[in-house]
Amino acid sequence: MATKHTLEDNITSFTLCRAMGSGSCCPVVEVHHDTNEVIITDDFGGKVRLTTEEWKQAVTDVSLE
Repeated sequence: MATKHTLEDNITSFTLCRAMGSGSCCPVVEVHHDTNEVIITDDFGGKVRLTTEEWKQAVTDVSLE
């Protein structure tokens, strides 16, 4: 389930939590509207930075079916 937060006027954050085995996984996706950047942070602090165009392409290319 995703929880949406507005961190600042130009940043929207989504926390994506789901149960996994004996714990949970809660990565955070931040959309930085002013810099056109999407930052994904995992539970261990690892980060992936994408442009919004790269993000849109990834969402288009990935099929979960």
